[in-house]
Amino acid sequence: MSSPGSILRIALSVSLLLLAACYSAPKARPPVLLQEAQRHNLAGIEAEEKGRTASAEAQFTEAYRIFASVENHSGMIMVLINRSRLYRSQGDLEKAALSLKEAEALMPRAPELESEVYFESGRLFVLKGDSDAALKMAQKAVTSAAEPDKGRMNNLLAGIWLKKGDSKKGRENAETALKAAKSSGSRREEANALRLIGEAAFIEKSYGESIRHYEAALLIDREIAVAPRVVTDLIALSRAAEADGETGAAADYLQRAVDAAIAGKMSAQVASHLERMAELYRRSNRGNLAEKTIELKNTLQQKRSE
Repeated sequence: MSSPGSILRIALSVSLLLLAACYSAPKARPPVLLQEAQRHNLAGIEAEEKGRTASAEAQFTEAYRIFASVENHSGMIMVLINRSRLYRSQGDLEKAALSLKEAEALMPRAPELESEVYFESGRLFVLKGDSDAALKMAQKAVTSAAEPDKGRMNNLLAGIWLKKGDSKKGRENAETALKAAKSSGSRREEANALRLIGEAAFIEKSYGESIRHYEAALLIDREIAVAPRVVTDLIALSRAAEADGETGAAADYLQRAVDAAIAGKMSAQVASHLERMAELYRRSNRGNLAEKTIELKNTLQQKRSE
């Protein structure tokens, strides 16, 4: 299954391929050399999704070389963004930043991609813990984005405001993102916006509202089959239910999260929540399930150490 980032990469790649085709007559295929560059770019994306990072890097390098040979600046920026995401996924934030710096230097020659560069820079600054720089980049991304991308850009900005503890501004941007996502038909960004509104409500201690928005996000994530987000939604629902005093419901949500994570081979995503799940079972007078949860925790720990 494709990750959220990979879907975006593919969409960006296709849009740029069409951009390149615009230089010739309508419906004409892009030049052979650009098709070759695009094949390497898509091969890099596929290799990254399969965990073959060295192959992905090699494919992106070849794609960049071909685009650079004909000064196709849109293609060059596209590959640099993809390479930055690859490095970021590996935890190499410095290399990721260098790729984005190269992309930023090319932006005057392909201004249609500036919002993507700002967006990726914002995400990178979030990982670096620099919320002020992240905020600045996200605001630039929102300002420069085309209408179909407004939802994604506003969701990033909303998430940064929430990290900074400003639930009011976070909610405002998430609500703007929700409208934009519905307008563009982006179910993924619609779910992201609902989740962020749920988080804003949680910060404001409006737990019932928080649960409603998390549930709405979950419905969409199940519909579009984004397994990691389904787990994230269920964990968030457990947290909100517990805060609302619904201990039994909190345990049940968390059990569903654990079941989904194990089925999706994502047990690491829930491993840190098993102790809390056992405690929730104890508090809701289900000691037998608490014991089974501790057994599961020990089993997963043993597997990780093997």
